[in-house]
Amino acid sequence: MATLSVVELMRERKKFSDQIAADVSQELAEQGLILDSFQIKGITDKVGYIQSLGAPEIQAKRQSAEISQTNADRAINQKNIANQEANLVEQTALDTNTANANAGIGRARAEAEQAEQLARAQAEQAVLQQQAENRQAQLDADVKRVADAQRYEAETRAQAELYTRERAAEAAAIEQVKQAEARTRIAEQQAQADKAKADGEAAAAIARATGEADALRAQAEAESEARRLRANAEADAIRAEGEARAAAVEAEAKAIASNQDAFLSQRVLETLPSIMAEFAKGYSTIGSVSIIGGSGDGASDLVGADSAKALKSVFDSVSSATGLDLASIIQGQAVGRGIGEGVAAASAPAAKRQPKPTTPPPPAPPAAAAE
Repeated sequence: MATLSVVELMRERKKFSDQIAADVSQELAEQGLILDSFQIKGITDKVGYIQSLGAPEIQAKRQSAEISQTNADRAINQKNIANQEANLVEQTALDTNTANANAGIGRARAEAEQAEQLARAQAEQAVLQQQAENRQAQLDADVKRVADAQRYEAETRAQAELYTRERAAEAAAIEQVKQAEARTRIAEQQAQADKAKADGEAAAAIARATGEADALRAQAEAESEARRLRANAEADAIRAEGEARAAAVEAEAKAIASNQDAFLSQRVLETLPSIMAEFAKGYSTIGSVSIIGGSGDGASDLVGADSAKALKSVFDSVSSATGLDLASIIQGQAVGRGIGEGVAAASAPAAKRQPKPTTPPPPAPPAAAAE
C-alpha cells in the first residue's frame, strides 16, 4: 500500500485491488485460508486530504457543467426565438392568406349579390312587362265584352223603344179583354158562390128544423163549395192576367226582333262617351309630359292623337264584333240632324202664319136608358 501514492490509489483502483489481493492472499495462505473475493467500498482520510485533491477537478467539472448548461440554455433560447420568428412568419402568412381569402370571399359575395339583384330586377321587369301585357289583353277583352254586352243591350233597348208604342195599345187591349173576361168569370163564380151560400143558408134553416147535426153538415158543405168556387175564380183571374202579360211580352219580343241594327247602333253610340272617359282616366294620373325630339308637336297634340287612335281602336273592335261601321253611322246621323234642323228652320215661319186648329167640343154622354 505504501508503494502507491494517494493520487494513484484514487485513479488506479484495479492496480490497488490487485496489490491488496496479492498481499492478503499470501498471508491468508499461510493461515490456510483462501481469498475468494473482496470489495473496496471507499478510500478516506481523517484530515480531508483526498477531498482536497478532487476539489480542483470537481470545480472544473462544475464550471464545465455550468458552461454547458448556459450554452444549452442559450441554444434553447435561440431555438425558441427562431421558433417564435418562424411562428410569427407563419402567422403573418396565415393572416395574409386569411385576409386575401376573406377579400376574395367578400368580392365573390358582392358579385353574387350584384348578380342576384340584377336577376331580381330583370325578373321584376319581366313580371311588370307580363302584367302590362295581361292588363292590355284584359282591357281588349273588357272592351270586346263591353261592346258585346252593349250591343245586346242596345238591340233590346232600340227594339223596345221603336216598337213599344205600336204594340203597347195592342198589348193593353189584350190585357183589358183578358181582365174583363176574368172579371166576368169572377162575377159569375161569385154569383154562383152567393147562390150556393144562400142555398146553404136555406138548407141550414131546414136542417135546423129537422136536426142540428144535418144543419151543421149542410152549412159546412155550402161554405166548402163557396170557398172552392172563390178559389177557382181567383185562379182564373190570375191565369187571365198571366196570359195577358205573356201576350204583351211576346208582342214586345217580336217588335225587338224586327229592328236589331238600329237598336245596336243607338246603344253603341250612347256608350262611346263612357268608353272614352275610361280611356282618359289613364292621363289623369300623369303629372307632366316631357317631349324630347320628335316633330315639334305639343303634349296636347300627342294626347289628342292617342285619343283618336283609341277611338279608332274602339270603332274597329265594335266593327269586328258586330259588323257596324260607327263612323258611317255618326256621319249619317250628323247629316240627318243637319237636314232636319234646316227643314225645321225653313218651316217655322210658315207654321207661325197658319191658324191653330180649333178642337171640337167633346160629345155629350149618352142618356141613361130607363129600366
